[in-house]
Parts: sequence; C-alpha cells; structure tokens
Amino acid sequence: MLGRMADRGIDRVGVWRGEGALLAVGRYDWELDDGFAGRVLIAEDGDLVVAADASLYYRDALRRALAARGVTPAQDTPAHLILAAYRAWGDACLDHLDGDYSFILWDGARRRAFCARDFGGKRPLHYADLGGELVVASTIGGVVAHPRCPDELNLAIIAGTIAGMHFSAGPETCYTAVRVLPNAHRLSWADGRLDGPIRYWEAPVNAEPSRLSHAEAAEELREVLATAVAERLRPGETNTVWMSGGWDSTSVFGAACHAIERDGLDVQVRPVSISYPEGDPGREDHWIQAIADRWNVPIHWIDIADIPFLEREEERAERRDEPYAHLYERWNASLAAGSHACGSRIALDGNGGDQLFQNSDIFLADLFRQGRWVTLVREWRAR
Repeated sequence: MLGRMADRGIDRVGVWRGEGALLAVGRYDWELDDGFAGRVLIAEDGDLVVAADASLYYRDALRRALAARGVTPAQDTPAHLILAAYRAWGDACLDHLDGDYSFILWDGARRRAFCARDFGGKRPLHYADLGGELVVASTIGGVVAHPRCPDELNLAIIAGTIAGMHFSAGPETCYTAVRVLPNAHRLSWADGRLDGPIRYWEAPVNAEPSRLSHAEAAEELREVLATAVAERLRPGETNTVWMSGGWDSTSVFGAACHAIERDGLDVQVRPVSISYPEGDPGREDHWIQAIADRWNVPIHWIDIADIPFLEREEERAERRDEPYAHLYERWNASLAAGSHACGSRIALDGNGGDQLFQNSDIFLADLFRQGRWVTLVREWRAR
C-alpha cells in the first residue's frame, strides 16, 4: 500500500502493529523537520496510536486548552497533539484542531478506529469497508493495493467523468469499493461496523450582524487574515505565495507582508507568478508587479509558454488514481517547482478566497441607502 503512494513520500517508513490494527506511514526526509510532521512517524501513547498527514496551527492555544483538561502532549508533533486532543475531548477533539489535516487514530482500549479530515479538505483520505475490515489510505491507489480490496471499476462514475460531470461523484470514486472521506467529516469503526461519515462542521450562516463600521470591519479582517497567514509562515526561511492579480492571493501576500512588519518577523515572502503575453486575457502581470513593488519584493516569474498543456499524457494517466485530470495540474506543478526554485517549503495560495473577498452590488446599494456618498463614490471607482 505504501508503495502505491510512493509519490507522497517514502524516504522514511514507519509501521505499527497491534492487536486488530496496523498503521503505516511514509514520509519525505524534509517532512521530518520541526514545524512539519516531526521525527516521529507514528505517535503512540498508551492505548492510543495516530498516523497523521497534518499541519496544525495556533498550537500555543491548543496546548493551553489541553492543560486545562489535565492533558500534556508527549511531543509537539501534529500526530502527538491530535492524540492528546482525542484523549482530552474524544470525538469532539475536532472542535479544537485548527489546520490542514487528515488522520487515522486507533483506540486500543475500545478497539475502535477514528478518522477525520479538516474542513478545507487539503489532505486527502480514502477508505473501503470490506465487511469486518476497514482499509484507509491517503490515496485511492493505496486502498486498492490492499490484497482484499476489490478493484472493480465504477463505470457510472467513469462515464460521468468522460461526460464532464467530474464534480458530481460525491464520495464515490472510480472503484466501487473505495470512497472519499469528505472534508469536514469524520468516521469511526468498531466491532466490524462503520459509523459515518458524519459532518462535524458547517460554514456559519445567518450570523448576528456586526456592530462594526465598514472601516473598523476592514481593519479587523486585515488583522485576522494577517495573524492567520503569519501562523503558516516558516521562520528564518523564504516562503512563497502563488500570486495572481485577483483579490484573494494578493490579499494573502499583502497580509503576509503586513504581518512581517507588524510583528517584526524573521521571515521572507516571495510571490511566484505566471506571466502571460501582452493581449492575453489571462495577463495580470501589471497588477502582480504593482503589488510586489508596493512591498519591494522580487517576483519569481514563470512564463506560460514554458508550461505545456499536454505532456507525457499516457505516462501521467497510468500513474493517476482517478480518470479526471485537473485542468490546472500543469500550472500547479510549475508553481510548485517555482517555490522549490526559491528555496521554499511553504506555498500559500488564495484558493477559496473569491467567496471571502468578492463584493456584490448590494454593498454599493447599502451605501446609497445609508447616504454615505463619499464612501459610495470611492468604492464605486474601486469596483
């Protein structure tokens, strides 16, 4: 199973065997540094064992909350913190974990498996319920590699992918036996029975209206975003932002630069951006350059002409777990190579930011209704 997931790291391998359970982890060497996965591949403390693909943030706050419950993590790795959180709060530990994660926990005392993914779903997790046996892995191929997992193809999902309905599969995959654990979901398994997946987090809706003014709310949003970005930066190193000229990634980059100035951080941040030729509808070079100039930071440019739209397709298809090839797969690979060329092991992006930063015309209508003419003119021009 680890061999089928070798692209996700297999420089170091750890295996834990216990009564009724086996956990295994593969990592790249660089992931063993402090601030990433840490040097312990599998965390074990008493009857609890955790295998995690995780980055956790706001660790000081988490440790304080654990101390209030009388729980002290054995080490500071993400896996140990997840283990301690489960010991403190059980399944409700997910309410206290902030980060990008997927993990598998074995509770030996209860002979129970517990698995979860964070609300953003950055780290994948797949599973198969084989009737009295649960198989879980980071990739579909890792699950199918289990000797007792059927490899029957899910023809309806494959047909839907060919028809362009590649986001309509839900938790199903191209194999009938394998399913995706959705983001913001957990599942448990005990006595040969599966419980879940169960959604543990919902995006808040219909919240109480803010009492802040527009200017105060803008300041608060900037500080919250700057703090969140600072939490994800690697001290003493170059960090990168995959930056386009839109609202979201530029806000992440600006927040990083603001946090460095605000907190006096020993951190460097560089944009990695794709350059398009003059006249191309995708060209945003002038916006990207203007923002980098504002913070006096050089840009690592990637020429769109150097990114092949199609390249070794049969070879790549053979290695892919799913029939669907992401439209921007080559773009993302080139951006990752750009981060590597900058000496960076951290790459931030603006994925999902459109929903946060996009203003509808209702905002302008509210300014008009309130008689805030000066603000209306300024925001109208900006829009």
